[in-house]
Amino acid sequence: MSIFDNGHEVETLTIKELIEHRLGKVKPRLWLPPIQRSMVWTNAQIINYWDSLLRGYPPGLMMVHRVDGSAGEAAKHGADAEGKIQAGEVSANDLQLFDGQQRMATILLGLGLGQLQGTHKLWVDLGQEPKQHADTRFQLRISTIGQPFGYARDYPNNKFRLDERREAWKNVAGDNYADKLAADNLFLNDDRKAPLIEGVCPVLLKKIWELHKADSNTALAEKLAILPGADKGRAEEFAKAFETAVKSSVILQLVGPDVVGNESSYVRFFSRLGQGGTRLSDDELSYSMIKARYPEIREKMNGIMVNRVAGRLASEVELVLAILRVAKLLKPWKDASDWEKTGRPNPNLVSKLDKNTEEEFKRLLGLASDDFGLLMILKKLRTGLIYSKENSKGFPAMLIARLPHQLLDLLILFAALNAEGDWPGNGDARDHLIAFCLYWLLYVGYPDKAADLVYRKFLEKEDQTLDRRFFSGLIHDFEDAGICSVVATLPEFERIREKANEPPDGMLLRPWAERFGGAAVMDKDHERKPGEALRNISTNRKLISHALMWLQRDYLSRKYPMFDPTSGRDEDLPVDLDHLIPQKRFRFHWTSWQSYINEEVKDSNYWNHRDTIGHSLGNFRWLDASENRSRHYDEIEDGAKDDFLIEDIDAWNTLIRKQNTEKRWDKADIQYLQTLIDMRTLFLCEKILDEGGIWAISEGDVKALSE
Repeated sequence: MSIFDNGHEVETLTIKELIEHRLGKVKPRLWLPPIQRSMVWTNAQIINYWDSLLRGYPPGLMMVHRVDGSAGEAAKHGADAEGKIQAGEVSANDLQLFDGQQRMATILLGLGLGQLQGTHKLWVDLGQEPKQHADTRFQLRISTIGQPFGYARDYPNNKFRLDERREAWKNVAGDNYADKLAADNLFLNDDRKAPLIEGVCPVLLKKIWELHKADSNTALAEKLAILPGADKGRAEEFAKAFETAVKSSVILQLVGPDVVGNESSYVRFFSRLGQGGTRLSDDELSYSMIKARYPEIREKMNGIMVNRVAGRLASEVELVLAILRVAKLLKPWKDASDWEKTGRPNPNLVSKLDKNTEEEFKRLLGLASDDFGLLMILKKLRTGLIYSKENSKGFPAMLIARLPHQLLDLLILFAALNAEGDWPGNGDARDHLIAFCLYWLLYVGYPDKAADLVYRKFLEKEDQTLDRRFFSGLIHDFEDAGICSVVATLPEFERIREKANEPPDGMLLRPWAERFGGAAVMDKDHERKPGEALRNISTNRKLISHALMWLQRDYLSRKYPMFDPTSGRDEDLPVDLDHLIPQKRFRFHWTSWQSYINEEVKDSNYWNHRDTIGHSLGNFRWLDASENRSRHYDEIEDGAKDDFLIEDIDAWNTLIRKQNTEKRWDKADIQYLQTLIDMRTLFLCEKILDEGGIWAISEGDVKALSE
């Protein structure tokens, strides 16, 4: 008798039986519904769940519903264990997993199955005990395509140091260790070639699952015990625990058609389920609804995301929502309000799409033709934005991967409207686009409002020429709306530099509000405060990191030519945001002040404002993580001028050497410290404004544009 045939709304299955239903080995088959959460559990959550199963804890409750009782024709589709949509194989009596998708994916991962099997692997080390503070029964480990040598034993969300990973890679791959394809193959093709760092006897849980299916529990324990490096007692204990885990009972709750019988009720309940666990964001819910309406999108996006062009730009969710936003603007549904035409898609708007909007959405996505679509748009954008010898103003891959979704919405719009020809090409149009992106990253304070403003401009007039005057007009509009910082003109910038080079009046260090403030002037429309933008850029850590990524684009691109930030290969950065004057030199514990400064400095305002200066843009650089650990006596290495944009290295090292010789900084040294940092801050900002092209697009003939 099939489950739920007895009229009950609750059934219990062992994990082993649940998997058989999931894989379709027994009926009814258990599918993932068209509306799904992405896999958002962390490594620690995955390991803790499996640890709970191995301890004999209950797996918990999962909710399911019948296919023929769910909402809409699209709900008749289902995703198999690998996450692929299977439309023709879903029968009316099959079940769809409504709640419990994260746990199901985690269980399948442990068995070497499911949508995570291509990117994650779950191991148990039978040769060592877990560290005491790890609070797990067995030493469970995770490796990913980005970290084929695993994560830290006791902190599974933490990666090993870069030098440890490089050494492990060299030991396995030899001369090919820098080859990204060879790196992928270490994970995908041969488990034996990717030993875990600090591992003694790591065994894939999927191997144990295969042995468990073929042998008795006693035979399984014997086979595990003779593995090289295995502890016999630990192997026997794990074999028993694994048997207990796969026989543990899952409670299945059947959700009736009165709850999931219409789309709005289905979506409402699905989104609310996450409030006690993994909450579904509006963006994720919108994308889930889109996939439910148009199942063919899954295969299309899978193909696009495998392509490295898309992988370096944005997530799957962001790309699809950007395309839908453009489609709504170009082909809105009847009676759509202006904000519905221009706003970012949300679950309510997704439900309003009509045939014209749907057709435009499919065209832009590339479902209608292979000759045009999202992939072509992404290639255009990447070609136009990426740094190279031929595109010296472009962005390094690390920075492209950090473009906010609001800016991505605009870039997709620009590219979709300029599909004909080679826009942005390799001339002024490309330089203006790069300058605008750089401006957005550093000057736009309210990105949602700024994106809405641009979309409204295209609603009024779709045929816009993306030249210097257009971007100049946008900047003028942003400033009028108060949603960005003001760009200092060249004369204002020179006045700021003159003021910054003067010693502060009556104090040792300038407070934050008084830095770069010598050029505030009034114009006929509004009060200009160009120094405010410089203060923000100089002390906001996110803006600092973005600014330096662009400024050091040659260093980053040359140092890491194969770096692929959002592909899953290596999500973290291989560089550190390094202080030129090390933090311990200026931000020492106050009880040890006598080792660093003299008494006249102690009695000044140094204590209150040292962080403002020391953590400024002018005191930072991106530095290779392994090189950062080898700084000799904290001094800046010779030859750092070009890569790190340091004009007078000896001037910086003079301050460091003084403390190295046990001489304390006096007031003159502190003032020199501020001058060095402030002057380099302005030197870097000028490069951004001048070489980055922001001055070129912000000082256009705005009056002529508005006429």
